[in-house]
Amino acid sequence: MLLTEFDEDLFIKTMKEEGREEGLEEGLREGLKKGRNEGFEKGRNEGEDRVSRLYQRLMEEKKMTELERAASDRTFREMLYKRYGI
Repeated sequence: MLLTEFDEDLFIKTMKEEGREEGLEEGLREGLKKGRNEGFEKGRNEGEDRVSRLYQRLMEEKKMTELERAASDRTFREMLYKRYGI
């Protein structure tokens, strides 16, 4: 049987390095998750603002038929965004 001397300093150093790596990985995962959630929220808000501007414009111009179609037809809505520069 071969016995070796336990190197406490090396053990502590190794554990710290492993802990740091695990912490970095966890921090990266959490940061990406937070960033993704913030990006989704920002995109949703911008999309809602965009559709709201379009609907307001159509109501101002009393284009109710186009408003009704825009509410349900994404392709038509995209065409209107381009037409009105929204």
